[in-house]
Order: sequence, then structure tokens, then C-alpha cells
Amino acid sequence: MVWLGTSPDRFIAEVPALKPAVVIVDLAEFGEDADERLRGALERIGAELNIVTYSFARRALIRSLQSQQVRVLQSPITLEVLQAHLAPLVIRNVLQSARKELSMDPSPVPPRFSREQLGKLMEVASSVQCECPNHLAQVVERLQAFEAYSKDCENKNDADRAIHAALYKASAGARLEMEKALELLIKHENLAV
Repeated sequence: MVWLGTSPDRFIAEVPALKPAVVIVDLAEFGEDADERLRGALERIGAELNIVTYSFARRALIRSLQSQQVRVLQSPITLEVLQAHLAPLVIRNVLQSARKELSMDPSPVPPRFSREQLGKLMEVASSVQCECPNHLAQVVERLQAFEAYSKDCENKNDADRAIHAALYKASAGARLEMEKALELLIKHENLAV
């Protein structure tokens, strides 16, 4: 939230500089000349979504304000109604962020262990009741497999691409951490790989 208030004059003067993504305004605050003042303010602000609430208003005024960027809703509105109007904007922003942050372009660190090395570690017999090398090698092998799988998954759209990029990045990071743990275990157990 970047601004909260009840003064239309302060709203008109202060909010455009804040460049909010969403504006929620109660029509009653703007009085008789609401149409001109509010429409001008919303145009100057340039928010992606404007929600105008009202208790009672002329139908002509409601129609004149309504547009793709301006939703006019009779108050009081519930949290669920507000969420429904905000959801497409939130989802789009999350997907855009995911595309930027979770790009598959940067190559992760290549695997430290080959499949043959992991296979040997899965067969190591311990002198004590510990099968950690076997189980940890299996975990690393499964993470390597899922990392490769998520990298090559089919994508129907940008949302698919973003989620697969996130899965790829997460599995690569988990694999790297588990490989470090496996290296510690190999060193501790004096295992030849």
C-alpha cells in the first residue's frame, strides 16, 4: 500500500507520483463532480487496475466510469470479490517475475558424480548398521534424473515454462547440496569412488 486517505484533493495531488499498480476509490468521496475529477485523476495515475466503489450512484455515471481498467462495484465489497478482481493482475505479475528469475539459461553446476559412481555407492557394504552411502547416492541419482526431466518437460504456455524453470532450478540446487553431503560422507567413510 502506497497511499491511504479520504481527501480527494490530496489523492489527486499525491497519488500520480506514486505510480500504484492498483487504485481503489470510494465514489462518495468525490462528491457531485465525481465523473470529471475522478476520471481525470485515474487517467493521470495510469494504474493497471482501478476499482471504484459506490453505495448509490446514477447509472449514467457508473457506465461512464466503467472500462477495461476501471471496475465499478457496489459497496460494501467482500474480500473475496476484491481478490477475484486482483487475481489476474497478481498471477500475471508472478509469472513475469518467475520468467525473469527462474530462467533456464544460466547453466547449473554440472553433476559431481557420474551414474557409475552413484551405482557403486548404492552397492557399498558398511561394517556397521549404516546404509547412508547407499541411500544418499540414491537420493542424488533421483535428483539428477528429475533435474534432467524438468529441463526437458513439454510446455504449453508461459505458465508451464515458468513452473518447469522453477522446478529445474530447485532440483539443481537440491542436487548440488546433496552432492556436497555425499562428498562429506565419502570422505568420512573413506570410500573409493
